[in-house]
Formats: sequence, C-alpha cells, structure tokens
Amino acid sequence: MSTTPFYVAELEQALQEQAFGITSFNLAPSSSETAIASVVLLEGIKVDIQLTLQGYSVRLAFPSHFLAHLCATYADCELLK
Repeated sequence: MSTTPFYVAELEQALQEQAFGITSFNLAPSSSETAIASVVLLEGIKVDIQLTLQGYSVRLAFPSHFLAHLCATYADCELLK
C-alpha cells in the first residue's frame, strides 16, 4: 500500500483550496521532507511553491524582463524579489 508523503498531500490540499486563483498546478517529484509544485496563476504568472519543515516558499518563475514590468506597475518592488 502506497501512501502520499505528508508534505505532498499538504501542498496539494492547499493548492486545491486556492483553486479560485490558480489556472493549473503540477506537483514535482518530491522527497519525504519537501514538496514542490509549479503553479500558473490566473494572471498567467508562473510560480514555484515549495513546502518544507520551515514552511512555504514561493519563487517567481518568469524572465527578468517581466519582473521589470511588474516593478514599473507595483510601488513596492521588494515584495517581488
């Protein structure tokens, strides 16, 4: 009997709960201590979300020229880095 590792199940559940803001997500192969998902938000922005013992972390997964566009759009660019 195969069981889903805790972090994978937890990340998948969290993403399903936020489905209203997500176009799609794919869970990557993970270990027993981490879970990673590639997520496409409704705006078309792709992020990689990782869940570990330390909690969630999010990494923007798009080219740097797009980041410059976001910085021109949003006042506080530090939130995007």
